Amino acid sequence: MGMVSIRSSQHDSNFGFTLIEVLVVLVIMGMAFLITLPALSSSLSGLYLRMSARQIVSDLREAQQVAVAETFSPYVLFSVYRPGSVSNFYELHIFRDNLVRSRRVYLDDSVKMTQATFPDRRLVFDTKGSPTAYGIIQLEDNYGHRVRIQVLLITGRVQIIE
Repeated sequence: MGMVSIRSSQHDSNFGFTLIEVLVVLVIMGMAFLITLPALSSSLSGLYLRMSARQIVSDLREAQQVAVAETFSPYVLFSVYRPGSVSNFYELHIFRDNLVRSRRVYLDDSVKMTQATFPDRRLVFDTKGSPTAYGIIQLEDNYGHRVRIQVLLITGRVQIIE
């Protein structure tokens, strides 16, 4: 019986990738990233839009609770976005511990407050927590997505409408 020897060639014993193979993989990964980037940007913008709407709703509900607890009528002023001006914020004026506390909240740069339908852009809550007027606050992102916040007059309910 003869012995069989298995001998590998020198090419088979070298492990690794050539420079060309690595560059091809990097180009493919870069193209995949560029294809998904617009969708990712739109998703992040939508996230900021919903986050801003939830923050406004939370602040309005806080103002309602303070109105009932402190028997004082807090109010919120809305500064609607205008190109070229310092706007796009809202101010809470809440009475606590015998002091009026004011807080200005600026919206994210990717979110614009395009509408606030309250008289004089001012929402006031009476001592029962009810708003003095019905209104809608509209937010819009850079991609045209819109979210509306509705404040109902009779019930005082504050809700997000998408």
